[in-house]
Amino acid sequence: MLGVIPVSQTKAWLTTFAEIERLAPALIVPGHGRVTNLATAQADTRDYLLALRGHMKKAVDDGVDLSNAIKTFDSTLFLRLRNAPELNPGNASRTYLELERE
Repeated sequence: MLGVIPVSQTKAWLTTFAEIERLAPALIVPGHGRVTNLATAQADTRDYLLALRGHMKKAVDDGVDLSNAIKTFDSTLFLRLRNAPELNPGNASRTYLELERE
């Protein structure tokens, strides 16, 4: 699973991902993980970021506190990814904080 670290910018990642999609590469060589194809990268990275940002944006807009926003994010579709249970709470927290600043 993608790790969102304190200096990450998930909005910029999605902008970059859109450019990758426009290029339609046969293969993607990520900085971490295995070489993959576009469809897998979309399912494992883009879709996760969209779901995470969508949920956290709504939580921020609705005044939901950080703890409840993290607890209510449905990560079921992404639990198949390596380290998902360990990374998801921190990813959710940092994305919420990022969206507060946007």
